[in-house]
Amino acid sequence: MSYEYIRVSKPEQVYSQKTLLLAQLGILTALKYYHSYKDLRKQELILKITLKKHVKDAQQSLALLEALLPKVPKKSLPEEKPFLEEDTKKLSLIQEIELIKEKLRNIS
Repeated sequence: MSYEYIRVSKPEQVYSQKTLLLAQLGILTALKYYHSYKDLRKQELILKITLKKHVKDAQQSLALLEALLPKVPKKSLPEEKPFLEEDTKKLSLIQEIELIKEKLRNIS
């Protein structure tokens, strides 16, 4: 088996080495960011679990507090007549005008 060799000039060698080193640097940088991301995700998960635990404790405390507080009976308020708008929806435009004129006469 015979081997064939090609000659690589000095600038080509420098360019190739530089490109290879830059590629290695890019891969290592990406790997560093990936490890940092993994660590942050672990931290996030721990914080979420802790937050969930604190929220559950707070809900239990509120339920206990609500059970301990005295119950106040709700007073029924007198039923108020609905706003005039509901009545006027059923009336025609002419009837509305007459109703308003009558109210104006009663005021004066």
